[in-house]
Amino acid sequence: MPKRLPPMVDDRPSRDEWYLHIADEATERAECVRRQIVAILVNADGFCKGLFVNGGYPKGPSCLLGQCPRAFSDVAPGSSYDTGSGSCIALHAEQNLVANSSVEERRGGTAYISDAPCDGCTRTLQGTGLVRIKWRGGEWRREATGPYGSGPHIWRLAE
Repeated sequence: MPKRLPPMVDDRPSRDEWYLHIADEATERAECVRRQIVAILVNADGFCKGLFVNGGYPKGPSCLLGQCPRAFSDVAPGSSYDTGSGSCIALHAEQNLVANSSVEERRGGTAYISDAPCDGCTRTLQGTGLVRIKWRGGEWRREATGPYGSGPHIWRLAE
């Protein structure tokens, strides 16, 4: 008679915990010297489709080489990124996610971000086919309204 195996215990971290951990660890690769952010795209089937960091565009100016006016300025966080001494060359990690992934990869998927997204990136991600935007301490979810999900989709900040 074959030996019975004991019941299996799955003590692995949840998918959310795992991807957020990866995002936290990968911030070391971000190019911005003021703030390091990572966005990970996971498709509807749970497969990682890309990891994106904030920083200058490919073969463009680099924060790490001192080519960003904002990098070494004393402008306040949240001040204009587009003009004056606060001018910034970096793309946000979320912008890189959208620019470097396809609609098919995003449809029904989740963006895991190493920190809460800014308002502009939140709006951008909400319009790309994703159904979740997740960071430590918060999450946006796209939900259907109406019976059987027949109504328009709205975004809610999850509790």
